[in-house]
Amino acid sequence: MPALAAVVVTTDAIDAIGFSGVRTRGDADAIRPSDRFHLGSCTKAMTATLAAILVADGSIRFESTVGEVIGDAVPSIDPSWKDVTLEELLRHCGGAPANPAPQRWAMAWACKQAVRECRREFMASMLSQPIAQPRGTTVYSNEGYTLAGMMLEQAAGRDYEELVMERLLRPLGITSAGFGPTPEASGHGADGTPKNGDNPSAITPAGRVHMTLEDWSKFISLHLRREKCDGIPLDRAAFDRLHSLLATAPAAPRSADGASPAPASAASAPREGMAMGWIVAQRGWGGRVLTHAGSNTLWYCVAWVAPDKGFAVIAAANQGGDAGAKACDEACTMAIANLVARRSLPRSP
Repeated sequence: MPALAAVVVTTDAIDAIGFSGVRTRGDADAIRPSDRFHLGSCTKAMTATLAAILVADGSIRFESTVGEVIGDAVPSIDPSWKDVTLEELLRHCGGAPANPAPQRWAMAWACKQAVRECRREFMASMLSQPIAQPRGTTVYSNEGYTLAGMMLEQAAGRDYEELVMERLLRPLGITSAGFGPTPEASGHGADGTPKNGDNPSAITPAGRVHMTLEDWSKFISLHLRREKCDGIPLDRAAFDRLHSLLATAPAAPRSADGASPAPASAASAPREGMAMGWIVAQRGWGGRVLTHAGSNTLWYCVAWVAPDKGFAVIAAANQGGDAGAKACDEACTMAIANLVARRSLPRSP
């Protein structure tokens, strides 16, 4: 990897953190803890948490439907979408397609209007067609999360980007967050070539957040604590709902941004199913754990969260593809092994 970083997170602090490598392959400028890493689809857990905050406010319900919230904004909506709920979208079982049609993806890239209008046009083109598969069928979808984000901004009357900053990230003390390409270190393609870009702004709720790993750890700690804090009105019951299972196991196709929802080799063991913004799995070292990976094809990151044990490990690399996934998986495996040894936790079978 050009650069690789890993963090062990507890309920209230960083237990251990390590950085190695350079900002751009071929240059001597070292990666720094203050550099921002792209989180790709790990943004989805933030979108689901924001939804829970707005539910706690009474601005929207998990049972709110696309027709109720979006109907007036998209007059051409196909009837099959009208009863799809916010929770179904957050669990990837609301009928949204795995990938947008090429012409729709090109439209998202070409949009030069304000981000909320680009998101509305992108979603309107999807909503004008019938749902891609029956409701209740789990298909991992960036478009489903984009639609969920649109529902949140319609309900609150604010752009998603403003909402997630003001209602979730700033209350947690996160100051480095932004959207799109990272400002310090460069991403790298699967072949290691430096390239810094991102997906269209319309899909921000599905995967365009970047921040330092120290700041990401603050969000991870929130899901370890599972309790209210200043500015975050979520109690244990709210977190239990976010972390609860869907009965069917998730499909995991590669999405249009190149990301797979689960980490690579660490996900080869059976998974239990899909929560909101997370995949639930069982591990000997952590019991019931939450996990998710993210990539915009130029970066890769992964989180493993063990709420019942009070710790998590996260890792990130500034290169995408299988090499980035393998490096992050190995970093997490080593961090967990170190923690098991220090805490005398049970070893994974």
